[in-house]
Amino acid sequence: MGTQATALKPSMQLPPDAPRPDFRWTVSLPTTWRIIDLNPARTDAVISNLLRDDDLVPGARLKRSHQREVKQQMMEMATQARDAGSVLALILPGVLDDTVTAVTLLMRWVDSAPTSASVLGAQKQLGSPEDSTVEKTNQGDPYLLFHSQMEGGPITQRRTLYTHQAFIPAPGTTWTLVVSATAPSAESSDGVEAIVRRVAASFAVVPDDTQLTFNNDDDADGASSAQTPFSRVWLSEEGEVNNAR
Repeated sequence: MGTQATALKPSMQLPPDAPRPDFRWTVSLPTTWRIIDLNPARTDAVISNLLRDDDLVPGARLKRSHQREVKQQMMEMATQARDAGSVLALILPGVLDDTVTAVTLLMRWVDSAPTSASVLGAQKQLGSPEDSTVEKTNQGDPYLLFHSQMEGGPITQRRTLYTHQAFIPAPGTTWTLVVSATAPSAESSDGVEAIVRRVAASFAVVPDDTQLTFNNDDDADGASSAQTPFSRVWLSEEGEVNNAR
């Protein structure tokens, strides 16, 4: 694979009203997941375009009835993500027991000003949960990983949902990035947790004088060939997503 670096170009706009810091930051995202545009003026069109993709669900072709269900799920997810102040929303749709399901991956920023962002602050916010661990990013900075379960789904098809959240304090600031994903089954929970861990580990604040370039060798982001491929993105206060893909 080549190593030539190429300049990044803006690919979309983040939600204008979503809270976010005034510094640039970067994370790596799973390339098999689909980004949902959270701008209300574009959400419907973006989702409709996604549903025209025969590879939307890996290894399966959605029936027309399933397409309607997926669109409804995506629209509802986008609305909930906007209401929660998310800056990014990704989705991985699938079929479980002939029922359309979707794993969601959301990112939002929390400002604790005037208090500095910290793992201790995140623990206090969650009430010092037992089902949590302190992990480290690839930069060596600590973050809190939290797991929870709850019942969800339609009344006639209730199931246990497994949520994994990473609270990542941006060092030297009052801002914490919250990465969360919910798995629709116990079988998919470990894989979803692994995605959250990798996204969280990839987080870094980008100095203002850093030139935003992409090197093709960064695609795997430390993953083995058996893992979901990741691709790095750079984000700024203005809302531009510089996408490496």
